[in-house]
Amino acid sequence: MILFGLVLGRWWKVTVPLAAVTWPLLLVMSDIDLDRSEMAVAAFLGVANAAVGALLYLAAAGLVGVVVRSLRHS
Repeated sequence: MILFGLVLGRWWKVTVPLAAVTWPLLLVMSDIDLDRSEMAVAAFLGVANAAVGALLYLAAAGLVGVVVRSLRHS
């Protein structure tokens, strides 16, 4: 999910909520038996991991922007 957030981090407002559905769905499709409370925890962990990936993307994009602007002015 971190990679999911990193790749789609530009659209973090869609990526992070989508992770709440995608991660538990992937676990269920992998024949992992989850009850309701475990499903909620899986959704939370999917959101948290995707948010970390999106934050990494946004930080890297911001850093690249700063470097490009500084190189243009020198």
